[in-house]
Amino acid sequence: MNRTDLPLPNPMMLPFGLQQILENELDKGETLLWLDQPDGSRMARSSLPIMLFAIPWTAFSCFWMLMASKGSLLFAAFGIPFVLIGLGMLSSPFWAKRAAGKTVYALTDKRAIIIAGKFKSMTVTSYRPEQLTEMDREQRADGSGSLIFERIASTHTSHRPAGSVHRHGSRSRTHTTITPKGFLHIKQVKAVEDLVEGMVASHLNS
Repeated sequence: MNRTDLPLPNPMMLPFGLQQILENELDKGETLLWLDQPDGSRMARSSLPIMLFAIPWTAFSCFWMLMASKGSLLFAAFGIPFVLIGLGMLSSPFWAKRAAGKTVYALTDKRAIIIAGKFKSMTVTSYRPEQLTEMDREQRADGSGSLIFERIASTHTSHRPAGSVHRHGSRSRTHTTITPKGFLHIKQVKAVEDLVEGMVASHLNS
């Protein structure tokens, strides 16, 4: 496994709580090969499409509530959840950057590990060598980028506030979101890919 110019993994770079979680996750005899966290600024920029979508969403929801309040305040209250959803999407860059600070990417001699912080919990996802045989690399000019292990599709149905039915009578819209999973927005992505491929080869060829 060629490290090229990748720095040696140093758990001390992590916040103390994340250090403990990583140390507890590693099995006895498991060797850490690489360690990093996603670029928070890149994570924030990647959520800009969500924020831009939220602008007309929130504006329409507020306008609908204003119009509905002329008839009944109770009826207008049905629009509150949609306004809150819009505000949540508008603040998505902030939450994305915050999530980056609670995320750890680690590669060991046995697996790739993603530790992702939630509000009051942590999700630990492991990818074994046989799960890492088909990766996609997205690389920027500065050498940073994302190493994608899988893409997960999820279907969502959004409902318009009551009374906002279009001429065709549809109140809801179904759309599919593709979420990439892997080492996202990292430095020296090609070197990390080489290291992962070396780890995988050492297992599958043994």
